[in-house]
Amino acid sequence: MRNPHDLAEALRRDDLAEEAGMHANDRVTCWTHQCWAEECASWGHGTPVIAPGSIR
Repeated sequence: MRNPHDLAEALRRDDLAEEAGMHANDRVTCWTHQCWAEECASWGHGTPVIAPGSIR
């Protein structure tokens, strides 16, 4: 079962919805979360699953 609070999954859902025509202002994930995902990917760590600074 997928975790509905998984940041990586939420980013993927928003990206797909936006590509399908959803307005960018209707995203669930904020700009900061999108930046974290891009930074982690550029560092070779993949898309974050848990937001930085959160307790695991």
